[in-house]
Amino acid sequence: MKKILLTCIIAMLLFSAKAQQTDWQYLGQQKKTASDFELVKSDPSEIVVKFTQTAYGLQSITTAKGKAYVIIPFKGSQIEKKGAPDLGKNTQSVIIPDTEGMMIEVVSSKFTDVENIDIAPSKGVISRDKNPKDIPYEYGIEYKTDAFFPKDIAYLGEPYIIRDFRGQTIVMQPYQYNPVTKKLRIFSEITVKVTSTGKEGKNPLMRQKAIEQVDSRFESIYSNQFLNYTQSKYTPISENGGKMLIICYDNFASTMQPLVTWKNSIGIQTELVNYSTINSSAALKTYVQNYYNTKGLTFLLIVGDNAQVPTSSTSAGDSDNNYGYIVGSDHYLDIFVGRFSAENATQVTTQVNRTLYYERDMPSSAANIIKGVGIASNEGAGGGGDNGESDEQHMNNIKTDLTGYGYTITNCYQNGGTTAQLSSLINTGTGIINYVGHGSNTSWAAPSFSNTNVDALTNTNKYPFIFSVACVVGNFKSITCFAEAWLRSTDDSGNPAGAIVFCGSTINQSWASPMLAQDEMNDLLVANSYKSYGGIFVNGLFKMIDGYGTDGANMADTWTVFGDPSLLTRTPGHLNGPNANTDTQAPTAPANLAASNIAQTTLTLAWTASTDNIGVTGYNIYKNGTLLTTVTGTTYNVTGLTANTSYSFYVKAKDAAGNISAASNTINVTTLVSTDTQAPTAPTNLAASSIAQTTLTLSWTASTDNVGVTGYDVYRGGTTLVGSTATTSLNVTGLTANTSYSFTVKAKDAAGNISSASVALNVTTINGAYCTSQGNTITDEWIASVKVGSFTKTSGASNYSDFTSTTITMALGSNSVTLTPGFSSSAYTEYWAVWIDFNNNQSFTDAGELVFSGNGQSAVSGSITIPTSASGSTRMRISMKYNAAPTSCEVFSYGEVEDYTVSFGGVIDTQAPSVPTGLTASNIAQTSCTLSWTASTDNVGVTGYDVYRGTTLAGSSSTTSLNVTGLTANTLYSFTVKAKDAAGNVSAASSALNVTTLPNVITYCSSAGTNFNYEWISKVVIGTLTNTSAASGYTDFTSKTITATAGSTQSVALTPGFSSTSYSEYWKIWIDFNGDGDFADAGEEVFSKNGTSAVTGTIAIPSTASGTTRLRVVMQYNAAPLACGSYTYGETEDYKIQINRERATDDIITETSISCFPNPTDDDLKLRITSEYSGSTQILVINTIGQVIQNFSFSKLNRTEETSISLSDLPSGIYIISVRMNGKVLNERVVLK
Repeated sequence: MKKILLTCIIAMLLFSAKAQQTDWQYLGQQKKTASDFELVKSDPSEIVVKFTQTAYGLQSITTAKGKAYVIIPFKGSQIEKKGAPDLGKNTQSVIIPDTEGMMIEVVSSKFTDVENIDIAPSKGVISRDKNPKDIPYEYGIEYKTDAFFPKDIAYLGEPYIIRDFRGQTIVMQPYQYNPVTKKLRIFSEITVKVTSTGKEGKNPLMRQKAIEQVDSRFESIYSNQFLNYTQSKYTPISENGGKMLIICYDNFASTMQPLVTWKNSIGIQTELVNYSTINSSAALKTYVQNYYNTKGLTFLLIVGDNAQVPTSSTSAGDSDNNYGYIVGSDHYLDIFVGRFSAENATQVTTQVNRTLYYERDMPSSAANIIKGVGIASNEGAGGGGDNGESDEQHMNNIKTDLTGYGYTITNCYQNGGTTAQLSSLINTGTGIINYVGHGSNTSWAAPSFSNTNVDALTNTNKYPFIFSVACVVGNFKSITCFAEAWLRSTDDSGNPAGAIVFCGSTINQSWASPMLAQDEMNDLLVANSYKSYGGIFVNGLFKMIDGYGTDGANMADTWTVFGDPSLLTRTPGHLNGPNANTDTQAPTAPANLAASNIAQTTLTLAWTASTDNIGVTGYNIYKNGTLLTTVTGTTYNVTGLTANTSYSFYVKAKDAAGNISAASNTINVTTLVSTDTQAPTAPTNLAASSIAQTTLTLSWTASTDNVGVTGYDVYRGGTTLVGSTATTSLNVTGLTANTSYSFTVKAKDAAGNISSASVALNVTTINGAYCTSQGNTITDEWIASVKVGSFTKTSGASNYSDFTSTTITMALGSNSVTLTPGFSSSAYTEYWAVWIDFNNNQSFTDAGELVFSGNGQSAVSGSITIPTSASGSTRMRISMKYNAAPTSCEVFSYGEVEDYTVSFGGVIDTQAPSVPTGLTASNIAQTSCTLSWTASTDNVGVTGYDVYRGTTLAGSSSTTSLNVTGLTANTLYSFTVKAKDAAGNVSAASSALNVTTLPNVITYCSSAGTNFNYEWISKVVIGTLTNTSAASGYTDFTSKTITATAGSTQSVALTPGFSSTSYSEYWKIWIDFNGDGDFADAGEEVFSKNGTSAVTGTIAIPSTASGTTRLRVVMQYNAAPLACGSYTYGETEDYKIQINRERATDDIITETSISCFPNPTDDDLKLRITSEYSGSTQILVINTIGQVIQNFSFSKLNRTEETSISLSDLPSGIYIISVRMNGKVLNERVVLK
C-alpha cells in the first residue's frame, strides 16, 4: 500500500488544457492507460477473475464548497448514486451454472491511498431533457459518515440469460473514498472468486436439451460478452444463417415478398406470418416465445406502424424489444428485433427496396461507404456524460476510432454546424451517422434537423446507418416520429432516401448510459467483430446494462431499431454485401445404409458419408417413408420402436443451399420378439418444486424392473401426456397461473411394458402477475388522496404506486369513496375508474369488476358496492387519466395509477387509538430535535404515529420517537402527535409541546500570516487593555476583554516586532458591531495606519453600539490588509470587546422597543427587541380572539437582540406579537398573508 499527497496531483492538474479534461494519474512506472479482466480459472466449481488497472482519471470541477474532483475509470462507468462520491467502476460478465445461486469473494487486492483530496458528489442519473450544468452538486449522507464509500470493492449483478447461457456481471469498484478523512483508495489489482451458494439462484436457465451448436450471430456476442466463453466447445451455424420471423400487417404481406425471397437466398430461413392470426401485443409476445422454443429464432422483424402491429411495453415505456426477452426474466435480448414502421404499402415498398439495394445491389466501390458524419450538442459537461465526457468530447473520441478504421468523418456540431450543412453532407453521401444530443418526437436539436428536413433529402442509393443518442426520437406509438421519417423518406421521384436503419428511443434517454452503448457499438464496428447492425446494436445494449444496471436496462427496453435487424452493414472493413446462394448441386446419395444392435424397441443405423461440391450439412432419416429426424453425423440410434415389427429406412444428404441428394439404399428391419412381459414397479414419492405461474418441476423415486427401466411418462389429469424423460424429474411448462393440476407418472421398459400410475399429486400454480398500467407524465396532475370508508391515503406525484402492502377493509354492501386529484397549477378534467379483481384471476376485465367511475376537475365521490358473496382479499386498482376514461391495463400520457389490497367481510374497525402522552424533546440543536412519547393503545393494534409541526405533518414513525430535521435556528415550534391503526383510524392530538431551537454559533473567517520570521505584532494597547505577545501567524486573544462605553473614544497604540531590520507595516482594526459574524458591514473598519515603528490613534465607538462582540487587529507587510484570508508576512490577533451604555448624555439609554419584519409576512418573522434590560423574556403569539397560539421564553443578554418566530403553520390573518420583560408588556400587530 502506498500513500500519495494531493499536492502532487494538483501540480499535475495545473497543466490541464481545459475544464472537464480527464488527467490520467499513473499507478506504476509505465505511463500507460489500461484496465483489464483476466480469467485465472473457470470450471464448474469456481471462477477466478483478476482485475488490473494502470491509471485512473481525475476531472476538476467546482461545487458550492469549492474545488473538487471526479474519479474516472478507464473503459468503465460511474456508480451514479446521487449525493454519494462520484467514483467509477468496471464490469465484466461471466457464464455461470444454469440454476445455482452464486456468491463473490475478494481473494487479494493491491491499493494506493491518496490523502486530503476532495471528491465531488455524483449528480445521479440525469435524463437528456436536462442540461447537467444546470443541476447543482448535492452532498448526501455519505459525506457525514466516517467510512469508505462504496463499502464493497466487488459484487455480483443480477443473473441474466442470453439464449444459450446464463450470465452474471462482476462489478469491480476499484475506488473507495472516506469523505470525513478525505482519503481516496485506488485499487490497482483485485482478484475475486465466484462460487455457488449451494442453493437455487434467481432467474434459472431450464434447458430442454444440452447445447450442441450456437447461432453465429450470437456466437460473436458470447465471445465479447463472457470472459469465460470457450468458442471451441460449440459449433457455430453459418454466418449468414439463422431464422427470421416477420410479423406483418396483412395488407403489406405481398409487398414484403421480395425481401422474404432475398433473405432466404442468403441463408436466413425467413417466414412471414400475418398479424391477424395473432391480434394482440400479449398474444404476439407468446407467439414469438413459442416460435423460438419450437423452431428456433434469430431475428424478429415487425412490419407496420403501432396501429397495424402494436408495440409492447415494460415499466420503462413502450418497447418492441420486450418481444425479444424470451429466456429468463431479464433485459438481455435473446433475438434481434427491428421494425419496418409503415402506414401504407408504399412506405413498406420504400423500406424493402432500400434494403435490397443496400445489401444486394450497391457496389463495393460506392464512395459513401467510407464516409461518416458526427453530430454533437454543446452540452454534457458538468457531471452528465459517460466517463465525464461532454457530447463533443464523446463524439471526438468516436471520430478518432472511425478515422483509424478507414472512415472520413466530418463534424457537424451544434457549435458551428448548420441544418443546411447536415443536409448537404447526407445528400452527397455518407455511410454512417453518429448523433449525441437533445431530441424531440420529430427532430434532432444539435443542429436542428426535423422530419421536414428528412423528407426533403435526396440521397438516393447513398444510405447511412445511424446510431442516435437522444430523447424520444423513436416515440412512434401515436405520431410519425423522427426515426420513422428517416425510414419512410423518398426523393421527389419516389425513390428511397433517408437512412437504411436507425436506432431511436421511445422515452427520454439518460446522459451517461447510452453514451457507453454508443461507444461500444462503434468499437465493435471498428474491431470488425460484427457485420450485422443487430449484432452491433445488441452488444452495445449488453455493455450498457453491465455498466449501468437498472438505468441501462431501462434504456435497453426502449431503444428501438427502425429497419432490418439482420442487415449486414457496409463499412471500410467489409465493403461487400451478402451473396445469394448460387449452389444448385446436390450431394451424392449416402451409401451402405445398414442396421445393427437390433432389439425389441431400438436399433442403430449407419451409412457411408456423402460428398458435395461445397459441403454436406446434414442427413435426413426416413422411417416408413416419413422424415424421422435430421442428424449431422453418419450414425443414429433409433428408439421408440415396437417389438416384432417390420420397418423400412433410407437416408438423404443435404447442403447449406438446401439441395437434397437422392435416397440411399432402403433397408427393411424387423425388431426382435419381446420376451419381457413384466412391467416396472409404479414410481413413488411424486413431489413438486420450483412452482411458478406457468411452470413447475416434478421429481419421484425411481421404479425397478426385471430387465431395466428405460423412461417415465408424466400425465396431467391422468390422460394427457405432458412429457417423457429418462431421468426421475421433469420440468413441466405451459401451465396457467393460479390453477390446480393433478399429475401422475408411469415407468416403462425396453419391451414396452408400462407400470401402473403413481399416486396422484395435486399442485396449484402461483398467482400470475397483474398487467402494467401507469401514467407517463405526472408533472401536471396525479392522485393526491384516496378515501374508502374510514381509510384515507395521501400520496405525492408518481406514475404508478404499489400500495398493495396496505390493506383496505371493505364491508359487504355499500362503501363510500372519495378520490382527489393533485395539480401543479391549473386544474384539468380527470377521469377515474376503480376495479376490484373479485375472482383473483389477475385480471380486471371480468363482469362486475369495474366498481366505480367518475370525472371532474376536483374530488369525485360516490360508493362502491361489494357483493355479499365476496370473501378473502384481492387487488384493487385506481386509475386517474386526463381527459378520457382509462382502461385497467393502459399506459397513458397524463395521470397516475395506484394498486391496493382489499379484504371483504368481517368487522370493520372504527375505534381510534388512545391519545399519545408524555411528549418530550431531546437532542435540541439549531435545525433538528428528537421527539419521544408514551405509546398509545388500540383495540386491534397501533401501526404508527404522525408528528405535526403546528398543522403541518413533520414526519411519521412506527416507533415512539422521531428525529425532526429541517428546522430554523433560534425559532419556536409547537409539536403534537397522533396515533393511527391499520384501519386508518386516527387518535386525537397529544398535548402540544413547544420547542425553541438553538441559535446559530457565530464562526468568523480565518486570517493569518504564513511567515512571521521577520515581523509580528509585539504589543497592542487599546483603551485600558495592554497585551504583549511573541511571534505567530495568528493568535486568539478572545479570552482578553477590552471594555469600552458607547459613544466614547478609545486610544490605540500598536507596536510591531522585528527579528532584525524594520519594515513598513500596514495596520487595520475591525469591530463586528452588529454581531453577525463578519467585519464586512459599514463602519466596522475602525482604524487604519502604516509605518516602520509603533502607530497610534483612536477608535470611535458609536453611541448606538452595545453588547459583547469581536475585535480583530491585522498587521501586514507593505500592503493594506483584509479582514479575511491568508497573507505572506505579518500577524492577526482577535480580542473580545464589551461595549457598555453608561454615559449620562446618551439620549436613547432608556429606549425600550420592539419591531417585527417583514410585516406583512408569508411565513417566518424576525422580532427585534431593544432594551437596557437583560434577563428572562417571554414572547407570545396571540390571535384576534385572545387565544395564545405560541408561548416561549429565552434569556436576553444584549441591548438589541433578534429572534425568529415561525408562523408558517398558522392560517392567514392578524396576530399580536407580545413581549413581556422586566414588568413591561410591548405589543406589535403583524399580518400573515
